[in-house]
Amino acid sequence: MAVTPTFFDFGEILNIDLATEHIDHPIEVVAVVLAVLFCDGSASLKFNSKEGASFNMLRIGTMNFGKHPVKRLYLSNAAQAGKTAQILVTELEDITIQSAPIAGSAILVTAAAVKYDARQADQDVTEIENEAIRDTAAHTSDIIAAGAHRTFTFIFANGCNEIVSIQLQGSHDGATFINIGDPTSVAATSSEYQTLTEAWHSFRCVSTAASSPASGSLLIEAIRRS
Repeated sequence: MAVTPTFFDFGEILNIDLATEHIDHPIEVVAVVLAVLFCDGSASLKFNSKEGASFNMLRIGTMNFGKHPVKRLYLSNAAQAGKTAQILVTELEDITIQSAPIAGSAILVTAAAVKYDARQADQDVTEIENEAIRDTAAHTSDIIAAGAHRTFTFIFANGCNEIVSIQLQGSHDGATFINIGDPTSVAATSSEYQTLTEAWHSFRCVSTAASSPASGSLLIEAIRRS
């Protein structure tokens, strides 16, 4: 049979073989609550009347009809080999039903096709300056866009043999930059960092050595976290 009912203490489970085509196929039920437990194909349901609205089974989830239980379902689907669906119907009004996401549910994944978990937000590290500074002129780093990221850490690794002052700047349009906070003074051959969660379009750094370095280079990396 294309629709096979299974009865249990709390209601009835309808196992549907979607390999068989149905057009307004009637199914007798008494449904105060209806839940689509599983569906890996495409199908639709109408309630009580073939002339009623058609509901996509992939979007139904759970429906509670309260004091007006549904007495008949009308099932429609194209023939889909190997596809099935499972519907639970019950006369119980106070019942909690929780099922795994059905086919067609949206699941966020990273670029590496890994399921997104907000507890393990994605991040990237970008080098915005790596320069052997040999003067006291102001050196401007590359610009990095904030994008969809919400927290930022800037690592200032001063490999020069002189102190370097680094001013972090932000822009609202990617063209006009203003200073964010005070400059960070980084001692020779040491590292410092600066973090922020402010909403900016993009960032850059302006670095100035106190005296002309004779050796080493300045590395600035930006860590962006979603």
